[in-house]
Amino acid sequence: MKLTQDDHDKVIDILKTAYHAKEAVEVGGQWQQNVMRDIRRLGPLGPASNSAAFLAQLLWRAAPAVFMAILIIGAIVIKLDYVSDFELGNLLTEDPFTSTTIDSFFM
Repeated sequence: MKLTQDDHDKVIDILKTAYHAKEAVEVGGQWQQNVMRDIRRLGPLGPASNSAAFLAQLLWRAAPAVFMAILIIGAIVIKLDYVSDFELGNLLTEDPFTSTTIDSFFM
């Protein structure tokens, strides 16, 4: 059943008269205390039961500390020269572990 514009106007007029006909509610002097008491009765919100939400919250809380630790360690490594550049290059290019099985076949 399709409603016409007259039907919509009738519904709106009925809703307007019902809204304006309601009686005003008086607010007592204790309303703020009553509302605050009801809020205290609600108590704290429970933790999220979803473990993914808990993990995401934990990661976001730890991210600034991890970032600062990376910056500090990076600055320390840059400032301190434990190994010269030549020795560092040799460490990266040379293989400290020789393979005995391959060498035994070709010797």
